[in-house]
Amino acid sequence: MEGFIRSINNIGRGDVFIKEPLLRHTSWKIGGPADVLFVPQTFSALRKAIKLAEKYGVPITVLGNGTNVLVRDGGIEGLVIKLSDLRKTVVKGNGIRASAGVPLPYLASLAQKHGLTGLEFAVGIPGTVGGAVFGNAGAHGRSIKDVVSEVAVMDFSGRVTKLGAGNLVFGYRTSAFPKDSIILWASFSLQKGSKEAIRETMDLYLKCRRETQPVGEATAGCVFKNPPGGSAGYFIEKAGLKGQRVGNARVSTKHANFIVNEGGATASDVLRLIEKIKEEVLKEFGVELKGEIKVLGRGP
Repeated sequence: MEGFIRSINNIGRGDVFIKEPLLRHTSWKIGGPADVLFVPQTFSALRKAIKLAEKYGVPITVLGNGTNVLVRDGGIEGLVIKLSDLRKTVVKGNGIRASAGVPLPYLASLAQKHGLTGLEFAVGIPGTVGGAVFGNAGAHGRSIKDVVSEVAVMDFSGRVTKLGAGNLVFGYRTSAFPKDSIILWASFSLQKGSKEAIRETMDLYLKCRRETQPVGEATAGCVFKNPPGGSAGYFIEKAGLKGQRVGNARVSTKHANFIVNEGGATASDVLRLIEKIKEEVLKEFGVELKGEIKVLGRGP
């Protein structure tokens, strides 16, 4: 590992952190340390880091903006690559190409400024393009699959492949991208629209989010996928679980499908609370809730 650390420090065009607490890099503000955290500023620096990891046999974990993930208290072994500094955008005709680190709210606002409609649903989603494409993020009845037209991915050997819309396979909050690949950028196919009407729709979505979700608190977004024909938040609330807590992790009193870190919550607290919710909902309604959050790292 020492040789790998010396080498990655010489790459340049990126920041290197050793034993960096990942609670500083996740929206839940939870997570043990990364052995090595690298934040590349260019695709070239990213490729060099990947090739070094391959050379030294160091495992790789990819992190976007740290939303929709729970990092275990033991942290993450090997190299964690955070893509938040890859933020290039290009607007051409009715399309936008955006690098993996571009925040979705910025992307939605950029589309609005150019009179392009189709990304309004993304204005309140606190993730980045890479994570949103990988997880087919969505809201208000729309999702990334409805607008994405091409995606470039880099595998863990450093090879880049472009995938057109016909080769992209999405499901509900899922995609078919291999685990050993990194989304570099995505292109979005949009339509011309009224800037004023687009802004009004975005404002309405943001107002709805502020009124129904625990905005401003430390969460990771919705914890569970909605079961077929129902709402996870509805079942959790009807099971009387709003406000339930384990340690400093608490089910939101505003939206039951969110778990709030009230300060100092651990991943173990959250995982125990998740299991409690699943057990109670299954017992009360016979509904099996499935997680929307990706759990990363080593125990406990």
